Order: sequence, then C-alpha cells, then structure tokens
Amino acid sequence: LSSPFSLKAIKLLERIGVPAWKIGSGEVLSKRMLDAMKATNKSIILSTGMSDMNEISMIVEDLKSSNTNYALMQCTSSYPSSFEEVGLNVIQAYKDKFDCVCGLSDHSGTIWPSLGALAHGAELIEVHVTMSRDMFGPDVSSSITMEEMSKLVEGANAFYSMRQNPVDKSTLSDHQKKMRQLFMKSIVARADLNPGDILSLDNITEKKPANGIPGHLISHLLGKTLVKPVCRDETVSVDHFSENDKAEIRAMLEHGQNTEERVKQGSIKSI
Repeated sequence: LSSPFSLKAIKLLERIGVPAWKIGSGEVLSKRMLDAMKATNKSIILSTGMSDMNEISMIVEDLKSSNTNYALMQCTSSYPSSFEEVGLNVIQAYKDKFDCVCGLSDHSGTIWPSLGALAHGAELIEVHVTMSRDMFGPDVSSSITMEEMSKLVEGANAFYSMRQNPVDKSTLSDHQKKMRQLFMKSIVARADLNPGDILSLDNITEKKPANGIPGHLISHLLGKTLVKPVCRDETVSVDHFSENDKAEIRAMLEHGQNTEERVKQGSIKSI
C-alpha cells in the first residue's frame, strides 16, 4: 500500500495496481481525493489523528452512501506520541459507533501500544519501521526496529489465535477434567478408624487427588458414624456409612452433578 497526497498520486498508484487505499490523517477531509479513491471500488483505510468524531461521522456516512468498504485507524498525530496520547479507548468507541473494522496507527516508537490495541480488539496495526535507530530522518524517533517488528508480528499472531479460540467456562475440557482430579481433594482418614467412630475434623481431612467424596463437602460428613473401618490416608467413600447416610450423601453428590449439568445446559449462568 501507499498513501497518496494528490490526485496525480492516486492515478499513479491505480496504474501500479495497489489493492487498497491508505489515507493519512491530513487527507481525510480532501473530498476530491476521497471521491477518486471511491471510484476505484477499492477498500479505504483512514487514519483519524487530526479529525474529531463529528468529522469522522461525516466521512463514514459518505463512504457508506457509496457502499465503500472502509476501516478506521485510531491515530495520534504526534511524533513520537506518548503512551498517554495513544487512546486505545477510541478503538472500541469506533467499533460501537460505526460497526466497522478498526485498528491503530501508532507513532510511539515502541511495540506496546500495538500490543495493547490487539488486546482491545484491533484488527489492523500500522507502525513506522526503521532499519536502525542510529539512522537519520524525521520518522526514526517514531519507529520500531526490524527486531521489534518481528516481535510485534509474533504477538499479533498470538492475539489472533487467542481471539479465534474462545474458552467455554460452562464446560471443562478433557485435559481440565484430568487436572481437576489430580489437583482437587477428597476426604480421607487422618488415622485408622473403626466401625462406630464418629467423624470430626480430628479424624478426617482433605487430600489430593479428587477420587472420592469431594473435599469441599467435608462439613456434611461431620457427626456421621462409620459402619466400616477406614485406614489412615484411605479415601472415605459412600460405602463406609449406613444406608440412611448413604442415601443422604448420594443425594448430595447427585445435586452437585445436576448443578454442573444445568450449567452446561445454560439454565444456570457460569461465572
């Protein structure tokens, strides 16, 4: 791509065959140039660093009236621009107001605003690049190095991958189920216990893994009487209790499973 600054440049770039147009912040109100670009039926990317929201709304209405595909770039026309000037919030404001592709045209000379923009849903990133910060020129202080550009591309690919793979917290993956069993706890005996012993915090506790009655239910077992012996560090199971207690514990466990199932079905909102 190349940003034209005259009608002559538009004709030249059209002959060359640019696939889309990029308009610098100082040209977005140049109606003759905008009309010439629209006439090519190519997409237009607009930097908005020198325009307020009213002007941007006017430009967007003009583009929509001709069914032109467009994207808006939040931009700060300061070289270099400080972090306080970047305005990441504007990206979401454009998305909300115009429902269009949005991005960031950054002049900070670092990769941080671009990475922050990607985290805020930016779909396009534009930066200035220099072969070396020891070079001379007006853009060097606003540019990132080729090494930093490589890191930025790596970050952009990472953010894209994360956005394309949302996590559903209403269900657990098979891996998370295995991790849950490994790292959560079950109720176990602190010492050798015999039939007739009454459970208390002195003789039962919670330990990994989660292969028995869940540890967080320990308070529900306090005061219950064993009908079978339990060895030290052995998992306490439903079978160690009387029939009445078994029914109560099974109902409690079933209630927990039903709750998980209702979360999966969407009748209970997961957090």
